[in-house]
Amino acid sequence: QGLTRDDFAIQNAVIVIRSRRWPLLIDPQGQGKRWIASREKCNQLRVSSPTDRFFHDCVEDALSFGLPLLLEGIGGEALDPLLHTLLKER
Repeated sequence: QGLTRDDFAIQNAVIVIRSRRWPLLIDPQGQGKRWIASREKCNQLRVSSPTDRFFHDCVEDALSFGLPLLLEGIGGEALDPLLHTLLKER
């Protein structure tokens, strides 16, 4: 499904698929992002980052309509207040 066939990639894929909460991927080569994008394409995956102009709208739409959302660039100094609130609530 677009991932390499090494043990590390397989273990990470299992974690993403079986996770009850939101998995955090550290993905310097972009393999995980491509894999998730391919896997969730049919489910109208949205991709956004806190620096995007319509970031809050993307998060709100994903929550309202049950759409998958891939957030990029979350590793900054401070977590966006919207995400901080969501992660604490759920």
